[in-house]
Amino acid sequence: MSKYVERNLNNGEEIIFKAKKSVWALLPIFLYFLVCLIAAIVLQISVFDKMSEASSDIASLFSIPAWVILVGISGIELIVSILRWISLELCITNKRVIGKMGVLSIHTLDYMIGKVDNVCIEAGVIGNIFNYHTVSVRGGGEIEKRHKDKNNFKGIKNAREFKNILTEAIEQHAASARKDQAMEIAHAMAEKDRAESLTRAIAAKEQAQEVAKIMQENSKSE
Repeated sequence: MSKYVERNLNNGEEIIFKAKKSVWALLPIFLYFLVCLIAAIVLQISVFDKMSEASSDIASLFSIPAWVILVGISGIELIVSILRWISLELCITNKRVIGKMGVLSIHTLDYMIGKVDNVCIEAGVIGNIFNYHTVSVRGGGEIEKRHKDKNNFKGIKNAREFKNILTEAIEQHAASARKDQAMEIAHAMAEKDRAESLTRAIAAKEQAQEVAKIMQENSKSE
């Protein structure tokens, strides 16, 4: 499943969770194709065959476009949906969220964990019945504005678990970032205190030297 993801892993990066695809996600498009096929067969039997008794040329004139529109277009949509389902990948690594969908027209998702704003899941009636969801990953910046409607990965079987693990990873990254920031602030304050202490020590030394010099001059004058 994760060939694209595995090819794009960086050094020290590993997959910690893979989204699983549900074959039931293809049910709506399959039913759509089946309805179109039945409609074409019914039209052929009830209309076009009767028309062919009067004129085969007229029957062909209407039947061929009907089959192309009903069966051809819906068949192409079915094939495209199957290929899109096969090519779909969505993984969480210890550093990023990586995804890919599409065969001819490819869309990829690549966010550092710290750049992910939120992840949400949603499902329609069929998705709720067969337990699959659409996972939407949202980030910030210009990239997100351009690809907001494309970062929706449909037909994910373990969507809730994916969301929980990604949310936990985001929180851990935020906690780690806060810890690092606190350490940097503490280090900066310590450096500032050391610098101030050194400045005071130098000033005290210079003051002591100045007092000693004055005292020495006074003793000589006496």
